[in-house]
Amino acid sequence: MKDKFSSKVLEAWFSPAVLLMSRLTYVSKFAVATALFAVPLIWVVINETVGHFHKIELLERKLIAVERLDDIQKVSRHIAVIRNNRARTLLQSNPLINSNSDKHKTAVLDALDVLESRPSIARNNLIKLAISNLAVTVISGRANGGTEGDSIYSVFGSVNDLVVQAHRLGGLVVSEAGLLNDDDVLSLNIASFLMAELQEPLENFGKIESFGAYFLEKGYLDSQSVLVFSSIFTRLDASYLVMGQNLSSIFERFKSANQTDVIDISLLEVISELQDFSEDVIILDPELEMSDTEYRIECQRLLGRMYKFQDQLVGYLQYRYQARINELKIDLWQRALSIGVLVFGAMYLFMGIFYSVEHSLLQLISAAERVSNGDLETKVEIKTRDELYQLACVFEEMRIQLKARDQALFDLAITDGLTGIFNRKYFNDCLNLSLKNASRSNSELTLIIIDIDFFKNLNDTYGHQVGDTCLIDMGRILTTVLERETDLAFRYGGEEFAVILPNMSSENCIGMVRKIWQAIRESEVIVGVEALSFTASLGVASSDVVGCYKMFSLIQAADKALYAAKDQGRDCFVMAENTSDVLTERDK
Repeated sequence: MKDKFSSKVLEAWFSPAVLLMSRLTYVSKFAVATALFAVPLIWVVINETVGHFHKIELLERKLIAVERLDDIQKVSRHIAVIRNNRARTLLQSNPLINSNSDKHKTAVLDALDVLESRPSIARNNLIKLAISNLAVTVISGRANGGTEGDSIYSVFGSVNDLVVQAHRLGGLVVSEAGLLNDDDVLSLNIASFLMAELQEPLENFGKIESFGAYFLEKGYLDSQSVLVFSSIFTRLDASYLVMGQNLSSIFERFKSANQTDVIDISLLEVISELQDFSEDVIILDPELEMSDTEYRIECQRLLGRMYKFQDQLVGYLQYRYQARINELKIDLWQRALSIGVLVFGAMYLFMGIFYSVEHSLLQLISAAERVSNGDLETKVEIKTRDELYQLACVFEEMRIQLKARDQALFDLAITDGLTGIFNRKYFNDCLNLSLKNASRSNSELTLIIIDIDFFKNLNDTYGHQVGDTCLIDMGRILTTVLERETDLAFRYGGEEFAVILPNMSSENCIGMVRKIWQAIRESEVIVGVEALSFTASLGVASSDVVGCYKMFSLIQAADKALYAAKDQGRDCFVMAENTSDVLTERDK
């Protein structure tokens, strides 16, 4: 009694919900149920992820700053070329060199315009001002090497101020994004390395190239220049030692950096290679035999390796920040999923109900369309095991019955009604297809045309019913004798029959032809108390004898062989193009 009362209470309690849901469509019911779970989940996830979004935003600003730093370094490389070209024209003006400098100056200005238009730069007036000052300085630079009173050192130093100015621009970008104030020690060390320790060796590379090429072109080296080169070599040695130690300690402390395989510390050995090369060519060769062009080419090759090392550092820094961003994003979603896991489970079940029904209905609709379009081969099946599955079973049973009826109609269309073997229409289709297959596989095919001897006399003497019996018996003989599934027998027309033997040449088919001929000769037809026998003439043609895979040619050859067999007295078989090969009972 208590249970009945509780049941009525629950029914009364949920009756408004039942009344509401009974008036909604299936999709509307699903939408309402989903909204009741989705809205609270979204609200909780938003509150939990605000802090993560802030961290991701800071890291993305740093990642963008590294990309801008890469752009500035490429600007510095263009300016370095302008600097080196200015030093080259110290002895005399060279239109080709000036043209090359103009090209790099245009590249610098274009790059600065693009850099200034970047959203991260456009919002910072201090960086925009630095970019504008650098552009003005590049535009106002002198096009020649200077006056007679200028030295190679003063010319190089004046233009090198542009490189220093570009480096300071990179420092502003790095500082604004907080790259030098990072809680990730590895990222902080690499950024510091890029901004501090790598700049001096790059400047010394430019000095060695410009000074060395200048003195090679000039043809002599004074004592002051020797001291200058010695000072440069000393600073390079110090830079090589410091950078090697710092990088080694960084990678020993952070083993994960070695796993990236993107930073090749051995590239720093190019510093020693450049020092040895310039020392051999400039200091140790009093004749200064190498041309300044060859010297510059080799210096540029070695500088390219230094640039490659610089690019690897920038690339790894980008990778590092992107990896940290990805980790935060993964953690963000893990937090969100952990908070909403219970609600998500319920939503997942709702989605499963919705898509299972929808998928089953779509499959049933598709199956009905296939059947209506004549496709009776594809099985009707669905994954569910509910009431829709029972409907699918009914559809499948209907498909099977329709397929059986369709197959019966097809068999009726290709079968000779009297003999039960294939008819003439199907013969044409099969012979054409068999010849195409034989042509593709480079195999042979044999065609046999069989004509019952004196069939008209047989009809006139014993009646058409006996003649039909002979035709039926001929169909039985051919069906019994042919052993392979690919061998096919047809009623060719009237008292004529045909046999197709794929993969049989004129030499290999003799045994089968003789077997068919013997079976016909040994057959008997019972007419009342009398046993009648009949014979047949066989015309055989093979594709290797005919020399082609054309249906008309093969049939024509078999017809000619059949006529030859009749001319030989019937009750024999003749191979096409070999009418002397006749076998009859009289030959035994």
